[in-house]
Amino acid sequence: LHAGIGGYFALWLLLVWFAAQFKWIPSPELWIILGAGIGMLIGLEFSCANILFFAGQKDGDKPQLGTIYAADLLGSCLGALWVSVFMIPAYGVYKTLLFLLIVNTALAAVLFIHRQR
Repeated sequence: LHAGIGGYFALWLLLVWFAAQFKWIPSPELWIILGAGIGMLIGLEFSCANILFFAGQKDGDKPQLGTIYAADLLGSCLGALWVSVFMIPAYGVYKTLLFLLIVNTALAAVLFIHRQR
């Protein structure tokens, strides 16, 4: 899933580079579609985290359901604020996308290596 997210950021990075090189202004609908796509991938990540977190528990024993939802909500809020308030104004869209690509690809590699053990 993180490899897919990294690939999605690579696609965005290429789109931004292409738009800058050829002075192309993408339509607003394209940005809405791309935003919805990354939203779906992140939503799948939350579902996968729930499945992994509750894998060893019985159906009736789920007292931490609110805790994992609160952690996801806090993390997404802080991530959105950090990127939109600090990273994009300080580094620009191109370097921010590159940073997100590197972080997600590195996390995918770590998870792949850990899964092999």
